[in-house]
Amino acid sequence: MVFLLAPCLLFASLWFKNKFENVEAIDRSLRGLHLIQALGPLVQEKSVTGSLGKVPPNLRQELIDFGGENLADPLTSQLDIFLNEPDVKTSLGYAQELSVSISRVAMLDMSVSYEASTLPNLVNNLLFSVIIESSKMTDDARRLYTRKKVNVWEKMLITVQGGKFKAAADTASQITANFIDKLEGPGSAVLQSKTQLFRQANFAFQSEGSKLLRSTILAKTGKDVAAGPIAEVHPELMLATLALWQSSLDYLNGDLVKRRTEMQLDVLLAGLIGALVIVAAFAISVALTRALAERTQQEIESLGYHDPLTGLPNRRALLKRIKTLPEPAPTARYGLLLLDLRQFKKVNDRFSDQCGDLDPEECCRAAWRNRGPGRFPEPHRWHRIPAVQTRAEGRRKVQRICRRTDSGN
Repeated sequence: MVFLLAPCLLFASLWFKNKFENVEAIDRSLRGLHLIQALGPLVQEKSVTGSLGKVPPNLRQELIDFGGENLADPLTSQLDIFLNEPDVKTSLGYAQELSVSISRVAMLDMSVSYEASTLPNLVNNLLFSVIIESSKMTDDARRLYTRKKVNVWEKMLITVQGGKFKAAADTASQITANFIDKLEGPGSAVLQSKTQLFRQANFAFQSEGSKLLRSTILAKTGKDVAAGPIAEVHPELMLATLALWQSSLDYLNGDLVKRRTEMQLDVLLAGLIGALVIVAAFAISVALTRALAERTQQEIESLGYHDPLTGLPNRRALLKRIKTLPEPAPTARYGLLLLDLRQFKKVNDRFSDQCGDLDPEECCRAAWRNRGPGRFPEPHRWHRIPAVQTRAEGRRKVQRICRRTDSGN
């Protein structure tokens, strides 16, 4: 029973543990995602106005609880720099690092479904890069516009900054076109509408950015730099990017909640199937144990009530049978037939015990084959057969006894 139940218990416990750990992992991912969502209003306020107003009072404590002893300090340090750094672009950079750190601790990439697997990278890297690089590009254009003379290094700065922005923005647009537009289910329509607004704002900003680059390359003074148009479209790009960022987080939240529900059903199913497997294994083991016990009991009784050489009932079986006989009628007669093999010792001495054992075995098999109803091994009348000289004489005397037994004489 132990050898049958142990593998079943091990399988059921490992399966249940795996499903339960998946639920815990999704719960941790949801906690991390909610922390990233809490950064959304702060990032938007910082990027648009350049300063922060009221910060949620429990945000710091939630980061400490989420990071634990090992990761609480790095997470809170990144949060403090983001909140207190006066330079907007540097502050947003630390906000991005904080979002990436939370996502890594929450193992967000491993918890979401395959359909939403591109969104964590979009949220933590690409959209943040679009916000930071576009802000740097706009600030550099404004600064160049105030210069009396534009040198080569300043012209290269705008060109390099524009290349960084274009790489992040084009990758984000490509992901939205290849993956987000193909999403289905709850929240996909809202997310797809936000991607359309982002692509439109990105196209407008890149159009003005191209004009900025051309004007910067040809500019001799700051007034020759076309900084005004790109500064006008930049807030629209910021709002569209932040709206896409928030919608992506909302979609990830719905995806994780859906997966958590599925995992909870898997845990319930694993527990149910594990219980059924254990019950079935227990029932089988009980049946096998009972069958083995019955077979062992039969073998013990067979060894106790049968002769090991001939396989026929022995003296103990005869006494047991006699005890179970009903009370005999006054006219009933019982008898017992005894067969005595003479000169048996000579056979053993001459041909060995192994060969000598064949004679009683053959005699008993012949007697068993020729028994009739109500005869051997049933008790019969006692008869003593005198010694005979030939086989034919012995056969005649035994047949005479059998006929007398059948007639009741």
